Amino acid sequence: MKKILFLGVAAAAVFAFFPAGQAEANSTYYYVPTTYQYQNTNTPTYTYGGNQMNEEQLIAFLKQLIVQLQAQIEARRGYTYGAGYYGPGYNYGYGYVIGEPRGDSSSDDEPEVETDSADNIEKYEAELRGSVDMNDFEDGEVFFVYGEDEDTIYDVEDDFDSYNDVDEDGDDLQKVRVDSSLDGDDDYEETVYNLDADTDYYFSICVGYEDEDNDEVLACGEVEDFTTDDN
Repeated sequence: MKKILFLGVAAAAVFAFFPAGQAEANSTYYYVPTTYQYQNTNTPTYTYGGNQMNEEQLIAFLKQLIVQLQAQIEARRGYTYGAGYYGPGYNYGYGYVIGEPRGDSSSDDEPEVETDSADNIEKYEAELRGSVDMNDFEDGEVFFVYGEDEDTIYDVEDDFDSYNDVDEDGDDLQKVRVDSSLDGDDDYEETVYNLDADTDYYFSICVGYEDEDNDEVLACGEVEDFTTDDN
């Protein structure tokens, strides 16, 4: 029972110095091979790389190991996979993950774009509404697209990369910019004019921005529809 209690305290001491949140940006794999055995006495011995230690020696070793791990995390700006850190006299080939390994894709949250229903619908005009949250990106160019051709409005996000790329196409597709540099989030309302009476229209709110690769991309909300009045 004494042996099991000690190992639990030692493990807690090691991990107390490496909270996952602080190591997220620079995760490294470390492995601490540990064996222990009882001799004929009641005093347990611990073996590291063929070297036997009593409890006092093990505590001193673990303290030294913590210092070494702290220095390694500070010195290395990146990730070590597979082969771990090989310190003087010790082989850490397999062990624990500190923090979460970084994947191939970016962890940045993309903008959230939501198209709201139209309001104040009249014979030749209507108010378009929507909201944009840039999340981890900035300098968003926000605009509405609207027109009488539903498929054309749906295809805006796939066919174009920015506000300037969007080609207006008569009654089928029109655009109106409402913000040229959005950071954070905002709600938008924009009245569009010169509509046809008693006609079905489709619209969506979009935002153009540069992604993590500095490429221009568009993100658009769902397509909503309304019908103008007939009198």
